Amino acid sequence: MDILRGLSHPKFCVDLCGAMVEVGDIEDIQEMQGNQIFANNQIRIRFSMIDTESIRCAAYGSVAEKLYQHRIASNANVFICVLKLW
Repeated sequence: MDILRGLSHPKFCVDLCGAMVEVGDIEDIQEMQGNQIFANNQIRIRFSMIDTESIRCAAYGSVAEKLYQHRIASNANVFICVLKLW
C-alpha cells in the first residue's frame, strides 16, 4: 500500500503498479515462431495491467513460469502486481 500512496523507498525502482487482468496461459513461443530468437526464454504468458489505463504486457522464461504458478495457486479474482525493473 505504500507504493499506492507514493511512499515507496526511492532505492527500489517501481515501473508499474496495477491490477492484472486478461492473464493468458503459458505459450511455447519457440514452437509458434519456429526460430531461435528466444532460445533462453522459450515460454511466455501475456496479460494486461490496469492502472490509469490498460497496458498489454508479456513475461518470458522463468518469470512467466513464476507468474503462472502464482496465478493457478490463488483463488483471487484480481491480482495487484508491482513490476520492478521491467
